[in-house]
Amino acid sequence: MVLRTWIRRDVIDKPLRARLGAVMADRFDDPEIQARTFAPLVLDVIVGRGDFDPAPPP
Repeated sequence: MVLRTWIRRDVIDKPLRARLGAVMADRFDDPEIQARTFAPLVLDVIVGRGDFDPAPPP
């Protein structure tokens, strides 16, 4: 997955990773199965990188 490589190599910087994480978290409620399935894969890479917001969403 190209996105995983870019996150691990800092091609995608921390502020963009934070925005991407927020978008992926919103996808858990998406009606499309593909979106709900892809979201945890991306979040795993972001959190594995050490980027996460421990605050619950508003």
